[in-house]
Amino acid sequence: MTVTIHPADRRDTAAVAELIAEIERFYGSTEIQPLEEALFGSPPLASALLVEDEAGGLLGLAAYSFL
Repeated sequence: MTVTIHPADRRDTAAVAELIAEIERFYGSTEIQPLEEALFGSPPLASALLVEDEAGGLLGLAAYSFL
């Protein structure tokens, strides 16, 4: 399997939100922060890299922020 890794952009917001919501549910959180503002605000609070398969299906993500 070949994968592609690229920075998330605004077109990816819904897919990233779905993955993060799944992670939050797994860890028992019921409060999900506004994603678009965090990733694409000025300045952004966090960044995300997305991993996609050959067909463009989202496999996972790595989110990071500078502290």
